[in-house]
Parts: sequence; C-alpha cells; structure tokens
Amino acid sequence: MPAAFNNLVGLKPTRGLLSTSGVVPACRSVDCVSIFARTCKEARTVYSTTRGFDKDDPFSRERGPAAGAAPWAAGPFRFGVPRRSQMQFFGDEHAEELYDGALDKLKSVGGEAVEIDFSIFRCAAELLYSGPWVAERLAAIGDFLRSEGDGMDPVVRKIISSGERFTAVDAFRADYQLRELCRRASEQWAAMDVMVLPTTGTIYTHKQIAAAPIQTNTNLGYYTNFVNLMDLAAVATPGGFRSNGLPFGISFVGPAFSDDSLLTLAERFLGETRSAEVAQGCVAVAVVGAHLSGQPLNWQLTERRSSLLKTCRTAPDYRLYALNGTQPAKPGLVRDCQFKGPGIEVEVWAVPEDEFGRFVAAVPAPLGIGNATMDSGESVKCFICEPYGIAGATEITHFGGWRTYLASLKA
Repeated sequence: MPAAFNNLVGLKPTRGLLSTSGVVPACRSVDCVSIFARTCKEARTVYSTTRGFDKDDPFSRERGPAAGAAPWAAGPFRFGVPRRSQMQFFGDEHAEELYDGALDKLKSVGGEAVEIDFSIFRCAAELLYSGPWVAERLAAIGDFLRSEGDGMDPVVRKIISSGERFTAVDAFRADYQLRELCRRASEQWAAMDVMVLPTTGTIYTHKQIAAAPIQTNTNLGYYTNFVNLMDLAAVATPGGFRSNGLPFGISFVGPAFSDDSLLTLAERFLGETRSAEVAQGCVAVAVVGAHLSGQPLNWQLTERRSSLLKTCRTAPDYRLYALNGTQPAKPGLVRDCQFKGPGIEVEVWAVPEDEFGRFVAAVPAPLGIGNATMDSGESVKCFICEPYGIAGATEITHFGGWRTYLASLKA
C-alpha cells in the first residue's frame, strides 16, 4: 500500500528470504521485510544484496532448486483477475478505469487474462484481523501493552487487545481453515501464472481514516491481506494517476519464491529495459525438430510446464540432417566449424530445473542434449546428434530448418 500511495515499486518478498532479525514483530510467523524503490532495477539490487539465509532467524529459509520456477516470466503468461462481481473499488471510479487500462497493457505485452474465483483469497484475508493471528500481535507486545497501553493509539490498542479472546483451540481451527483455503487456491493457480490486482481499491484522506479507522484500513487491505498468510510473494508497481493527481497501483502476486519473476514481469509492464535472461528456476533448451511448436513431441515440453522464450537461429557453423528410421521423424543437428551456412531455425524453451532431468532422460539415441551457439552468440542447451547418427542421413541444411524441410515434402 505505501508503494501504491507514493507511485513507487514495492517488493513484498517470500516469507523468510529476507531476515527479520532485529525487526519488531507484528505477526512473527508471517512477517516480511519489504523493499520500496523508484524502479524494479533498484528493488532487485536491494533484494539481491539483502536476501540470504540467517541462522539466527528461525523463520529464515532458502530457495531450493526450481522453487518458484517461472518459465512464463520472459514469454507469454496467464494472469488471473477476479470476477468483476468480486472486485471492490469503494466508489473510486478512477481506480477502476486505471485497473482496466493496466489489464489492457498487460495483454499488449504478452498476457492472457484468466478469470478466477477471488472469494477463496478473500476468506484467507479475513483471517488476518478477524482470526487468532491477532493474538500473535498480542504475543509480540503483550508486556508493553499491559505496562504502557494507556499511551498507545486507542485503535491499535483495541485491535491488539482483542487477541485475548482467542484460545489455542481457535488457533488450530484457523490453521486448519487456512490450509484448506490454500488447497482450494491451488486449483485457481493451476489456471494462472500470476495474479494481477489493484494494490488498493481506493485511497483515503487522513480525515477519512480518522473518522473510521478500522473500516477504511480493512477496505485498503482488500487485495493484500491474504498474501502473507498464503505464503505468496508480490510486487506492487505504479499504475497511473487519478484525475486529482493521486497515484494508483497494481500488484503482481505469485507463489512463494517467484520474487525475481514478478520483478521481471513488472519490468515488462513498466517498460523498464534489461538484458534478456533465462526465467528463474529454468534451463534454456533449444529444440530443432519434433519438439518444435505444433510438432508431435512438443507435448514433452508443455506437460513439463515449459514456456517458449523465442524463435531464432543457430550460429552459421551448423548442419542439419533428416535422420533415417526415427519415429516420429527427427532431424540431427551437427556442428561443423569449417562450414558457414544460413544457421538453423530453433525454438528456445524455458524448462523448469526440476523437470530438466526427466526431459533429458526421454531423449533417444543418436540424439542428446549438449551446448549450441545461437546467432546472438549466446550458448544454450540444445538437441545435438552424435556423428554416427548421420550415416546415410540426408542433409537438409539448405532448407534452414525442420519446418521448411517438412513443407517441401508436401509441395
């Protein structure tokens, strides 16, 4: 919310990736240290500098292999939006217009909107202040409240003191409820890569907050209060200005450990430029034949949550052969350093790290996965053919790619 109100980028990282040692806790089990910056690049710099495992923080954790793998980050992506009936702008028509404009912009940079059931996330959000997590706030400052409570803000004192009414049984029941909601939410996540929400549905003046502090703050948390409880990451970005000059923001929300990918997507939305890189938790793999889009083995990529990054060509010193006796038909790519040809058309896919081994294990001889140089000079994993495999094969290098060769067979 502070990011939205100040036209800033805000990173709410995955719980435990930034140490909370030395932080006065609110709800210690779900607390996060957030980053506010002018640009995604600045936020990424601070994040990469400050994250790391802290043995003195019992809530600290590290990202494992493929955790938060996001093959979609650099290519087409599906973004979830709540049903319109589930959205709240609290009478702020300008915010609604700016949100719709942001959705249109996301479509223009490769996004596909997917309608989701936001009620599951709202149910989780209500647990933060209406459930026993309020008691965790009391656990944090209970002694202070008892000794210095008269000097506290009365609204804050009222909210934290309400934690006394909850029992251990209430806490367990709420935990069970939250786990059930997370399980139900996984069905929604299966249909989307990232959720895109207004950071807040509206913005209030100090006077409005003072007149109804609990309700207005509840309204402001409508799109955010579930994020920490459900172990999600989020990046808030500027989303334009209302006619009165006040800023509006949207938030990209993703599964735990998707922090870097959310920043990458936010950069695309904001038009910030940065050098291309492989999606977080993924291996870039160039495919040249039966695994190309629309070809018979492409499913081996798509069922492993892989995403197409780009179509390009290899460096000029590669030859392509139509192999004999393969089912389905496959080509063989061979490097010849003495050859200068047109380069061979390939597709580069982002394959999640935890799926890469299974993908490679399915590659039959004489093919294998090695390194190949693209026309850009970058080196990526790629299908290559062992020399013995091209014995008796037909060279098709002059076609420049497998698709063109297949088309010539139909001509």
